[in-house]
Amino acid sequence: MILHQYIENAWQRWSRRMRALAGAVLMVGALAAGQGTGGAADAGDAKALIARAEKGEVAAQFELGMALEKGTGMPRDFSLSARWYLKAAEQGHADAQLKVGYMVARGIGFEPSVEEAVKWMRKAAAQGDPDTQNTVGVIFAKADGVPQDYVEAAKWFRLASDRGYSEAQKNLGAMYENGHGVPKDLKEAAAWYRRSAEQGNPKGQAALGVCYAEGLGVSQNYGEAAKWFFKAAEQDNPKAQTYLAICYLDGLGLPRDCEQALRWFRKAAEQNGAIAQYQLGLMSAKGKCVPGDPAEAAAWFRKAADQGYAEAQLELGLAYVKGHGVPRNNINAYRWLARAERLGLEKAAVELKALAAKLSPLELNEAKRKL
Repeated sequence: MILHQYIENAWQRWSRRMRALAGAVLMVGALAAGQGTGGAADAGDAKALIARAEKGEVAAQFELGMALEKGTGMPRDFSLSARWYLKAAEQGHADAQLKVGYMVARGIGFEPSVEEAVKWMRKAAAQGDPDTQNTVGVIFAKADGVPQDYVEAAKWFRLASDRGYSEAQKNLGAMYENGHGVPKDLKEAAAWYRRSAEQGNPKGQAALGVCYAEGLGVSQNYGEAAKWFFKAAEQDNPKAQTYLAICYLDGLGLPRDCEQALRWFRKAAEQNGAIAQYQLGLMSAKGKCVPGDPAEAAAWFRKAADQGYAEAQLELGLAYVKGHGVPRNNINAYRWLARAERLGLEKAAVELKALAAKLSPLELNEAKRKL
């Protein structure tokens, strides 16, 4: 089973929060466009927002910054948006401070400055909101507009984790698992994953399941692994759905059950889970749990290969070499094998070398041109 890192981009979570806060702004935009019940009179609500912002009302300044950034009910203007975000940030509005940091890091409406971006991000996180602290931790861990700093990331993850924030607990577990910003400690990683999992966080549950499946910081126990994978899979976590399917397919902690394996692989594949798509390809290619179908196998391999999954790229390349489920085509075969080789798959390198020896110089040049 493949161990994944569980720190993911928290900007999606933060964006959802921004959209929720933007409800009032969206309403103002509709009114300003004459879509409300009062027509022209309603346009005055947009003017009222501006007036409130100009009087120093911090919430209005933030809302106006959002409206200008998104072009909601008024022309989009990043420079003016930045000005209102900054006014709100200077009054201590945490979301505005985070917005200013993000925009300064990218030079949107501000002169780019890493030092200034970090200053505002730290100000936002220092206010104690665990969601903001987790977001700032992710920014430093992922080098999202600022230099990568695992120590800084771990600091904010820990503060949010100590406040019981499950997403940060999962992220702090990943830091201990990989030795990023903290000493590598698999027992500590598993302990933080457990805290996250017990709060119902599906990523924490999936991570804890992996710990049990691979014996990372805990005694290997496939039954426990399957239990946590099931909890996360029921919450539509595609990684957990894939791992749960593998448990059913191979009888790891659960009775072998082709029907359940297929069910969970398909659920994960529908969410673009590349491993699940690859596994479905293998099952169709080998006739395992389903009738053998080379065309179906090639279709699943292609879906996973398009997402950069090396093993699927290898299988798709071999399908083109042999004409299994797709027309025999050495140029396409070379292209997919070369991609898998670039991702470090040794078998792909061997197959690519064998294929290249069979190609004419003209074919080889054409294959390389299409990489």
